[in-house]
Amino acid sequence: MPFKSAAQRRYLHAKHPTIAKRWEKEEHKKSKPKRKKKKG
Repeated sequence: MPFKSAAQRRYLHAKHPTIAKRWEKEEHKKSKPKRKKKKG
């Protein structure tokens, strides 16, 4: 499952590096927002 935002990427690399490495392989290196916008 790829990252939803740059903030999520930073968090996972800090707290769960094994998951982050696996997700980096799946990621297509598209531009992501710094923060995901909240609904409503």
